[in-house]
Amino acid sequence: ACRTSWAAACGPSAARRACGVGGSGKSGTAGRSGMVIVPVMYENSLILGKRGCPPHLSMPPRFVHRHLPYLLARASHALWRGFEPQLRAAGINSLEWRILATLSDSPPLAVGRLALEVLAKQPTVTKTLDRLEAQGWLQRVADDRDGRRAQVQLTPQGQHKVAPLLQAAQAHERERLRALGVPEAEQAGLQDWLLALLQRHDQSPT
Repeated sequence: ACRTSWAAACGPSAARRACGVGGSGKSGTAGRSGMVIVPVMYENSLILGKRGCPPHLSMPPRFVHRHLPYLLARASHALWRGFEPQLRAAGINSLEWRILATLSDSPPLAVGRLALEVLAKQPTVTKTLDRLEAQGWLQRVADDRDGRRAQVQLTPQGQHKVAPLLQAAQAHERERLRALGVPEAEQAGLQDWLLALLQRHDQSPT
């Protein structure tokens, strides 16, 4: 079935024609209301042509389709999709993965800084660090500048644990970008733009 918000607005017959079920299936035909159906986005997806049905709608795009935080969150979900089963097979959850990946090529980090980078609250990160430390994958070390504060870093066992997952994550990202039609030439520029945005955020006083 082609689940779109235009089906109710333009009538079931127009929806069936646009989805290739009866009629010519050509875009630009008129529904019962007489309105010309024009191609836009799915109600529940930003990917044109999902499920083989060309998207059509007789009203302008929704607010969220032009709202950058929403688009970034949806893009993150689209790229992440399908990787979590590999984490479960390795015996770790998504937060444990973010911690291990963040520490894999980082100097020792304070818990507060690590919580910022892995997008989690500090108490939650502290409990997760306890579990990872019990597994022997990371260790707490004294801060060279302030011996009262602890920092965390991966152990050799932790590096060994995360190394194949890092390779799998890179392969998964390349496959998802290809599947989503992102040109390879544009990927580096997109990553650079996002990294610059995050660096400016980290340096901002607010």
